[in-house]
Order: sequence, then C-alpha cells, then structure tokens
Amino acid sequence: MDIPEHDVIVVGAGNAATCAALSAKENGASGLMLEISPELPSAKIVAAAVASCA
Repeated sequence: MDIPEHDVIVVGAGNAATCAALSAKENGASGLMLEISPELPSAKIVAAAVASCA
C-alpha cells in the first residue's frame, strides 16, 4: 500500500486553516486539509478566508 506524502497537513477548514492551506499551495507545497464536519465549508467562509489572506 502506498502512503501518500504531504508537505503540509492543515487541521480544520475555518478561516485561518484555509489561509494556511492556500498559502502552502501558493508556495508550491503539497497539502492535505482535514475537517471533522461532514459538510464542506460554505462559499462565504472560503471567500472570507481568501479575502483575509490576500
């Protein structure tokens, strides 16, 4: 069994976690985002995270 490798593992999908994941991706890191909630973050949360990361 192949075990995937990631440069960054982000726990959560809130504003700060989304900023961390976006920043890692923009800097060329491979990443994995983990979220316990069965629902994906809403578009409003993602938009707020993107705006505050810019």
